[in-house]
Amino acid sequence: MVENGHRAVYGREAHYPITMDVGALARGLGAGFVRVSRPGDLVRVAELLRNPRGPIVVDVLIDPTSGCRARTGWRRWARASPAARSSS
Repeated sequence: MVENGHRAVYGREAHYPITMDVGALARGLGAGFVRVSRPGDLVRVAELLRNPRGPIVVDVLIDPTSGCRARTGWRRWARASPAARSSS
């Protein structure tokens, strides 16, 4: 995502490696950390995400070559009240 932002803002690729240990940063700031690399990973950590003991950083690894189109249903869900979202 950082690379995509760099390309969008500056119109070119970064000339330096962009690496960040998101987990170390999260833990260093006192947050929990979960990395999601496959759809099943969310199911595995669902309980932790439903009942966190504090802030949690979720690092979602994406495949930029997948070519998936954005879904629009999430916008409706995001605008709904928290009570409506919890029932979905």
